[in-house]
Amino acid sequence: MFFGVIAGLVCVIISVLGYRYWKSSTVGFDCDNQILTEVSSPDGRYIASVFERNCGATTPYYRIVALRLAGTKLRGDRHEDWVFAIKERSEVQLSWRDVQHLEVLSNERDVSPHGPKSWKDVEITTKPLSP
Repeated sequence: MFFGVIAGLVCVIISVLGYRYWKSSTVGFDCDNQILTEVSSPDGRYIASVFERNCGATTPYYRIVALRLAGTKLRGDRHEDWVFAIKERSEVQLSWRDVQHLEVLSNERDVSPHGPKSWKDVEITTKPLSP
């Protein structure tokens, strides 16, 4: 009986440690997020950021546009705040047309996980950069 309890505890401990290792090394990449530019909405409520995400030598760089409330820090791992993303290092520009409309300018195709867009009460549109 005692041996069974000890064996069960050892299995639980190994499972927990194994899960934490797997989660930290496989799923939760240690990504670097470098802010390239930020633009406040006309009413100052929101911040739109273009940042470059690098998750290591075996993954490409991404340029990502994310929105957040003013006064909060960028959290690059919050995919629900991403409104536009491209692979590699092409130029991305931002322009607030009004307090509820952000325009993203880029000559690359959006590869973000959420498709055409809105974020809270902000509508997101994309258009190519002028030559």
